Amino acid sequence: DEERIKEVEEDLVYLGMVGMIDPPRPEVYDAIEKCKRANIKIIMVTGDHKLTARAIGEELGILGPTDKVIDGTEFDLMTKEELEKQIEYIRIFARVSPSDKVGIVEALKKNQHIVAMTGDGINDAPSLKKADIGVAMGVVGTDVSKESSDMILTDDNFATIVKAVKQGRVIYDNLKKFILFLLSCNISEVLLMFICIVVGDYIFYLITGERGFLYIPLLPVQILWMNLITDGLPAMALGINPPEKNIMDRKATRSKEQILSRRRLTMVLWQGLVLTSGALFIYFAGPLFFNNHDLLHDREIFQTSVFTTLVITQLLHTFNFRFENKGIFRRHIFENKYLNLAVIVSVLLQIGIIYIPWLQGIFKTASLGLYHWSLIIVSSVVTILIINFINEIIYKKRKADANS
Repeated sequence: DEERIKEVEEDLVYLGMVGMIDPPRPEVYDAIEKCKRANIKIIMVTGDHKLTARAIGEELGILGPTDKVIDGTEFDLMTKEELEKQIEYIRIFARVSPSDKVGIVEALKKNQHIVAMTGDGINDAPSLKKADIGVAMGVVGTDVSKESSDMILTDDNFATIVKAVKQGRVIYDNLKKFILFLLSCNISEVLLMFICIVVGDYIFYLITGERGFLYIPLLPVQILWMNLITDGLPAMALGINPPEKNIMDRKATRSKEQILSRRRLTMVLWQGLVLTSGALFIYFAGPLFFNNHDLLHDREIFQTSVFTTLVITQLLHTFNFRFENKGIFRRHIFENKYLNLAVIVSVLLQIGIIYIPWLQGIFKTASLGLYHWSLIIVSSVVTILIINFINEIIYKKRKADANS
């Protein structure tokens, strides 16, 4: 065999050289650009030669003018302290072994980064386990790497990771909206009951000069109705809100960020207070405006008016959360068809318990006239416009501070 090879390799004529390349997938370029806009840093860890790794990094846009490329030899000479200081400027690790990935993850975590690490081999298991999010390859990945990971990439495509990041941001965004909306609505109900019962009689005395006008604004069954139906349906629709246009242009969420931060709690409190104002107006002004009703004999009219005002206000308030405190006067405000449907269904259900006789007996409501409805709608709309106006001011101020 050896002699045969020698015979074949004699008198050969050099015609040229063939080069082979494994190019990046076309969708990776756009995915990396999206990561940059989303404040996600990409570090390439490869077994390729340093020059090859640099060329790929520059082609993909991973490597900037001031970014560094180091190889396995340089990595081994670094102490942990040196790596922690320099890792903010290193974008490519070339000719490194899978075991070196653990050191890279530890250095990044030491600098308060949330680290996602990809891997497919048995030796990648420790680094996948060490990372905050270990991502194993579903096609070429070994069973050990899959078991060690938190997430398995079924198509082995980097662009899919970016899509998963976007979906995660959407879920977190909608979760915040869901919680904050419900809290602001519940606070408005608590404040309404508290203010009316504690100081209601005194306020009536200041307005009319008489006592005896005090009445309970909301009955327990009415509060239950609001929490289950008129709050519940729109809140669930907010949970599947379409993603905002700039969701992948925002900075990454801090690891220690709280949903109920001080700023958001303040927002919930002032929004709850403003939401209460419309219902309070109807509560105190009702006996004066509805002078064709007697408070003793037609108390259900007054309670129904207050109850309906708060319901309509809360339903309209859902649109304040469509774009996270940017105001309701935005394009595509009605893009969430499930939210539109939830609001319409809730309004129809509210009308049903006001006018259907057997439901009136259950919820202690009374039929409202056109005059009642006009006051209710005006009170609700004005309340929402006040919240929108304050949101616009806060949003513009925050935007100006970010640009300065």
